[in-house]
Amino acid sequence: MGVSTGTGGGVSAQRFLRRLQVARRVAGTFGLLRVLVALVGAAGVAGILLILLAVSGFAGIVLLRGMWALFWGGILFLFFVGLWVLRDMMSLGAVAEKLRTLPRDQVLTAAELASENRSDEFRVRAIDQAEGAFPADWIIRLGAGGWRPLLVFVSTSLFLFGAAVLKTPGAVLGQALWPFRPEETGIRSVSPGDAVFPRGDDVTVTVRVSTGNVVPPVLEVRSAGGRWETRTLWAISTGAYTGCSDR
Repeated sequence: MGVSTGTGGGVSAQRFLRRLQVARRVAGTFGLLRVLVALVGAAGVAGILLILLAVSGFAGIVLLRGMWALFWGGILFLFFVGLWVLRDMMSLGAVAEKLRTLPRDQVLTAAELASENRSDEFRVRAIDQAEGAFPADWIIRLGAGGWRPLLVFVSTSLFLFGAAVLKTPGAVLGQALWPFRPEETGIRSVSPGDAVFPRGDDVTVTVRVSTGNVVPPVLEVRSAGGRWETRTLWAISTGAYTGCSDR
């Protein structure tokens, strides 16, 4: 029994197989990175929707908790779907197509021949041809494609989420992001808050209270040197009331 020393012999075959295995791992790494980036964008969208629900007052605490569970459960489901898709992205066929050198079937044939323990001329030529066609920029080729729309989606969702966070009162924001804490009673926010207006202006006041409150809030106003007067606040949604300072 002899040992082949040709370029397509055992050493060359093992080298070719190792390169394919490394390429598969790199393809899987890029795929996992895409999945994680997409999930960050989805989490931003979920956060925006939860904040809008909490700010609008349309959703009570029970509905808000249900939507929170639905959104984050959906993101977790998408994560596992992404992991399942990674199996196909790491296959030799997918890697061969991403490398874009030899036809897919030719690379698969060379990989199959490299794993066999023989050294005939066809095997030697097939492995030599596949290894010689392995591109120098194979990492770039495996990682390219699909990043621009993905990054636009993620950056847009995170920008809008950040803007929503900055404009949302702390109590409302906390309830939107984690609605399972014990609900506090009392006033959650008052708009326009600490502001100065010319005397005599008709100022619209909006008050948001905990949905656990059973007594609607009222607005008390007083002119300089005058006595306190009560203004009615009208309910505009669950836990939200509005009224004017002059009547």
